[in-house]
Amino acid sequence: MKNARTWYAIGLVVMCSLVAVWFLLNFDTEPYEVRGSPKREAVRNPFLAAEKLLHGLGYPIETVQEAAYLERLPAEGALILSGNRQYHLTPARSEALFAWIESGGYLLADAGAVGPSDPILRKFDVRLRPRKQVATPTEPEHADERSEEKSAAAAARTKAVREPTRRTVSIPGYGRELRMRANVGRQLYVGEIDPTWGVKGGRNKQDSEGMELLDFRLGKGSVTLINGLWRFDNRGIEQDNHAELLAALLVTHQPGGEIRIMTRLSVPSIWEWLSDHAQAAVLSALALLAAWLWRIIPRFGVLRPDPVAERRSLIEHLQAIGRFLWRKRSLDVLLDAARSNLHARLALRLSTSGEPLHADLARHSGIGVADIAFALTGIPQSPA
Repeated sequence: MKNARTWYAIGLVVMCSLVAVWFLLNFDTEPYEVRGSPKREAVRNPFLAAEKLLHGLGYPIETVQEAAYLERLPAEGALILSGNRQYHLTPARSEALFAWIESGGYLLADAGAVGPSDPILRKFDVRLRPRKQVATPTEPEHADERSEEKSAAAAARTKAVREPTRRTVSIPGYGRELRMRANVGRQLYVGEIDPTWGVKGGRNKQDSEGMELLDFRLGKGSVTLINGLWRFDNRGIEQDNHAELLAALLVTHQPGGEIRIMTRLSVPSIWEWLSDHAQAAVLSALALLAAWLWRIIPRFGVLRPDPVAERRSLIEHLQAIGRFLWRKRSLDVLLDAARSNLHARLALRLSTSGEPLHADLARHSGIGVADIAFALTGIPQSPA
């Protein structure tokens, strides 16, 4: 029994060994790359891959986010400028940028995320909408041919399901043609200034052909406008020939010199803007606010008792009533009250001895009886 178990174990080990040998002979490990989540450095710098590429090619390169660098760019260098620049291109900075290009600098600027009032687009009369063209009548046979061409193009687009459109880039002075992804959303249109060379784009509904890349000469330098700098960011640079296209543009336009990548230009806060452009107004407003607060805020100190309100006497109220009646010409009311008061006093002080009141008063006071009678019962003719 013990020998049988031993042989079973030996057979199992041999079988497992044979399976392992067969697996190793028929299968092999092959590494492959998988795109993972971007690191923190790549999130902060969307052109980190382009920066490492150009650094490997021997270019001294630096990524900056301050628009003040536009005023002190390196001589005979290159600048890669993103689309969020329109706020920062003040007239003084625009003039300094164009002067730097005329002296031999090279500018690669994004034209796919700016408005029509962008100073660089206006400098070279690059438009975002085509010029209005006068419609010319076409012959019937040409119309038929054009409709057939459109139907053939529509059929070709139907066959290429979800295949991205590509453009052929022929850079003067470079050895071979390159391919880049097309930007269907934004097209550039040439104005009154003719470019040195360019890359054609698609046609709109009015059959106007746009451009996806335009190159201009300005003095000793050059300007390249591309409708989407996303081709050179961390995700787009690996597609098609985008990496070689970036290197070819720099080699043909600026083979030497320092490179500045200016992206994610920081927008100043409201306080920084006020400090730069409205410092005098802010200081005046703060001074007025301080004076107003000093005026309305109560100062704390020794507590003072509330003043006791003076209580007027009864005679003052009576005097006020008398002045009021005097002003209203109500003299009869005052006269009746005075006579009633006098009769009340006379009744307390004088005793009736059978004599008439007038005679009694005349005897005590020495005043004539007629005057006393007039005072007690007479009708006055004047206020006096």
